[in-house]
Amino acid sequence: MYSLHVMANKPKRKFLDDVEKLIIHNFKRLRKEKGWTQQQLADKAGVDKGYIGGIENMSNPFATESQINYAQIFGVNRLEFYRGIPDITKDEFECLILYRRLRDLGHLDEIIGYAKYLLEVNNNKKKKEAT
Repeated sequence: MYSLHVMANKPKRKFLDDVEKLIIHNFKRLRKEKGWTQQQLADKAGVDKGYIGGIENMSNPFATESQINYAQIFGVNRLEFYRGIPDITKDEFECLILYRRLRDLGHLDEIIGYAKYLLEVNNNKKKKEAT
């Protein structure tokens, strides 16, 4: 479906949108493979059918923590939601999960700003050591 090499050449936002679409595609695929309707999955998850529909049409968030719960309901590893990105490395996958968790918590911009600051400090330190 998607490969990391193809998506890596797109702007980051497009890459992340593609990953989100892939996750939702796999969510729907797993539900359909079980032969469950949205209502049946909602009953198993203890949520309203509209919430499942919202995940599937991307109007409700499908947070990283929710993936763990739904993976248990489907009886699969949560990595199954990422099927279709065959070229992704373990480190890239962990970065993607970290990104999604930070986004879910609403602190992504703060963390990115702090990471950039730390990189700048580290680069300045290396420059001083080299002189």
